[in-house]
Amino acid sequence: MQSPLVTTDGIEAQVKPEKIYATVIFMPQFFFAFLIAAFAINFNISLLLFISVFFVLLGIYKYFLVLSSTYYLTDQQLIIEKGVFTRRVNYLELYRIKDILVNQSFWMKTIGLMNITLLSFDSSESLLILKGIKISALPQSIRNHVQECRQRNKVLTVDN
Repeated sequence: MQSPLVTTDGIEAQVKPEKIYATVIFMPQFFFAFLIAAFAINFNISLLLFISVFFVLLGIYKYFLVLSSTYYLTDQQLIIEKGVFTRRVNYLELYRIKDILVNQSFWMKTIGLMNITLLSFDSSESLLILKGIKISALPQSIRNHVQECRQRNKVLTVDN
């Protein structure tokens, strides 16, 4: 479903985190809640049951927070939209990106996922991480668009 905050003009790629990534991210909260609940039932401590419910709700929130993220690549911007109860949209001009890193832990490698870390000159958010993306040519595509934007806007980067 297309967001009303993001126009469809010029969108070349639209990616979302995979469900398996969201599931793996919220599993520690469920495991911790299970341990607390087992302890609470064993020792008859009702307060700990409420704490375990809190951890279950926190895990569900993290699951939906990951799945609510959408990344759009245009020829001039990377648009990052996320949020469960409120939406936040970040429009990053591609010529501001200074480095692209692809990270894969062992478990991510086995299920074909990656995180893309973008370092930018943007003062509001200099580090952006696109989490749980299926392995694709997206990093190279971003890099190519960054180079084109820098040439088109005549942006010269100086390293310190």
